[in-house]
Amino acid sequence: MITGKVASQNAWTIYNTSNSGLPFDAVNCIAFEQSGLKWIGTEFGLASFDDITWTIYNTSNSGLPDNAIRSLKIDAFNNKWIGTFLGGLAKFDGTSWTVFNTANSSLPDNFIKTIELDTVGNKWIGTIQGLVKYDDVTFTVFDFSNSPFELSDNIARIHIDSNNIFRIGTLNGGFIKIIDTVWTVYTIPNGSGIPDNTQLDVGLDANGVEWLATPANGLVAHPGGNTWLKYTPFTSTMPSSATTSLEILKNPDRIWIGTYDKGIVRKSGLVFDHFDNSNSPFPDVHASCVESDANGLLWIGTQSGGLARLDESILNSVVEPIQNIAMVYPTLVKEEVNIQFTLNNINSIMLLDVHGKESNIHFVQLNALKWRANLSTLPVGVYFVRVTAHDGTSHIKKIIRIISN
Repeated sequence: MITGKVASQNAWTIYNTSNSGLPFDAVNCIAFEQSGLKWIGTEFGLASFDDITWTIYNTSNSGLPDNAIRSLKIDAFNNKWIGTFLGGLAKFDGTSWTVFNTANSSLPDNFIKTIELDTVGNKWIGTIQGLVKYDDVTFTVFDFSNSPFELSDNIARIHIDSNNIFRIGTLNGGFIKIIDTVWTVYTIPNGSGIPDNTQLDVGLDANGVEWLATPANGLVAHPGGNTWLKYTPFTSTMPSSATTSLEILKNPDRIWIGTYDKGIVRKSGLVFDHFDNSNSPFPDVHASCVESDANGLLWIGTQSGGLARLDESILNSVVEPIQNIAMVYPTLVKEEVNIQFTLNNINSIMLLDVHGKESNIHFVQLNALKWRANLSTLPVGVYFVRVTAHDGTSHIKKIIRIISN
């Protein structure tokens, strides 16, 4: 029996300026203290939230140099490192503020797009004019003048793994991987095969596959070498080509992807589900950032709808067997496969290959609840019937095309 998920209203909690202390409804970044305290960077102010009380920091009541917060990181000593749009980098230890900018440090620009920590606690800072290392004493800048950037040194996102391997997404500069001091730059012009020169987020899954969120070519997987797998509406059931962010969950191994136009998308194997303001309580079509906390809760920032918290365990606890929605038969298909629905609540039916790519097979409606497709033109192999319900969730059934006698 295959089960599909049905969205539950109780899984979602929405925080905005109307119902909470959130200072602004455009949320750009999220970080967590080990205690569970949440820090939320908005386009107009910084907030901390302990699940009850909101505390707001801005240029009027604190040492914050700019209200437009674009990046956040919390170090092992609970210092908050805050990247701003125009005010440089701020450090907040819970009491005192320290500000670093182009006037008082070697920072090349005051727009701090991303902040990451390496395994020994160095701060790595992404600016629009290069990558910066800060060891609490010295700022070291890596830019066109001293590093092998090819097209751009505008840093969009930094990921550093437990082996201190750097994966860097850039704006129009390609994807960069640094092992020790060896740089590998993947761009379209250098023939690497990468489909997009911009990566707004980068990550690594438990199998060692690198994942890139691109603004024009969807979700991209890089298992190695010159192999790049592109997930867009044209190559898979991924509903959007315009991605903003990603959060890779290790157990089970799946990915949540922020998009510009389809809200938040969940990738589970070959199945993509999306949640936006048309099919769920998610308050926007634009998800700016997504992070998971120590309890497995997802926190998602939006462009104009505030902050969403998703308890995926509740979302997944309301399950509906696929035979209560549809029967797919036979599972060993020689020529024809049938789908018999029990309710008229279906948006679409697709046939996918093992790579998640939609086939050119079309289902013909026989009556209000029954559909059929002829698979005789398909090669022998494994396929998946994907049924999408009105609530935006997907249900999938594996079938096997076999040789006719």
